[in-house]
Amino acid sequence: MAQVTVNLKIHNRSYKIKVDADEESFIRETAEEINQQIETFQKKYKGRDIQDYFALTMIARMTEVKEVAGVDEDEIIDAVDKIAKLIG
Repeated sequence: MAQVTVNLKIHNRSYKIKVDADEESFIRETAEEINQQIETFQKKYKGRDIQDYFALTMIARMTEVKEVAGVDEDEIIDAVDKIAKLIG
């Protein structure tokens, strides 16, 4: 599968990651949803640190995935680790 480099901006920070070409639009949509969730938390819980907003967003997204897909918690943690390695 061909890979492409995608530049994502999440809360004023840029991330360059390589993804399969057929996943690019999904990755971009996900980044936009994360930005929207962070913005929602910023409005709801004013004056917090950006790390708090990231943590709240991660908890909300992981909870949503678990409820909808019935995914095993270890699978979610592995996926988060994989994402962290891509952006780290």
